Amino acid sequence: MKGIFLKLLLIITTMFATSLMADEHKHGSWLGTFTKKKMTQNFDLWAETQLRYNWDMAGVGQILYRVGVLQKLTDYQGLGYLYAYIKSDNIKEHRYTVQHTFNYFYVEGLKLSHRVRLEARVLENSSDDAMRARLLVKLEDDFIGQWSWMSYNEIFVNLSDDVWTGERTFERNRFYLGVKKPYEEFTLNIGYVNQYVPRATQDTYEHNLYLGFNF
Repeated sequence: MKGIFLKLLLIITTMFATSLMADEHKHGSWLGTFTKKKMTQNFDLWAETQLRYNWDMAGVGQILYRVGVLQKLTDYQGLGYLYAYIKSDNIKEHRYTVQHTFNYFYVEGLKLSHRVRLEARVLENSSDDAMRARLLVKLEDDFIGQWSWMSYNEIFVNLSDDVWTGERTFERNRFYLGVKKPYEEFTLNIGYVNQYVPRATQDTYEHNLYLGFNF
C-alpha cells in the first residue's frame, strides 16, 4: 500500500510539474497612439502607432503602424478599410484589413459594442500568405470628464493553414481591463493586457501593462 501511495504521489507531482513547465509566461509594456480625424460627414482618417516592449528580452518585440479610412454607415455601425505594417524581430508583415463595428446599446453610461476584422497577412520575402478573422467584444462606461473603465475580449481565428501561424485554427485570445480619462487634447488609457497564445510545445501567456493616447 505504501508503495502504491508513493507511486501515485510521484505521478501527481510529475503531472503538476509538467503543467507548470508547459506554460511560458512573458511580460512587457504596450504603448499606443491613435488618431481619428474627420474628412467628411461620413468618412474619417485613422492612424495609429503601437510599440510593444518585451521586459524579458529587454527590447522592443514588435512595432505596428496602421492607417486607413473609417466609414460611418449609421449612428450604430461603420466600416473600416485599413493597412498595417508590422515588424516583429526580423519578420516584416503587410496586413490589409476590412472591419465592421456595431454599438448595441448605450444605457446609463454603459456601452456594449463589437468589432470584426478580416485580415489578409502578407510576409516580405515569403509566398506563404495567410487569412485571419478577429472578433472583439467591448463593454465600457462613459462618465464625461471623469475616470471610467473599459474591458474587452478579442478572439483570433486563422482562416488558412500556414506554418508561420502555427497551423491551427484558434490562434490567440486577448483580454483587456483598464481605465480611461478624457483631457482637452486627448484621452488617456491605462490598463492590463493578457494574451494567451496556444503553441505545439508550450502555451504562452503574455502579461502587459498598457498605455494609450487617443487624439
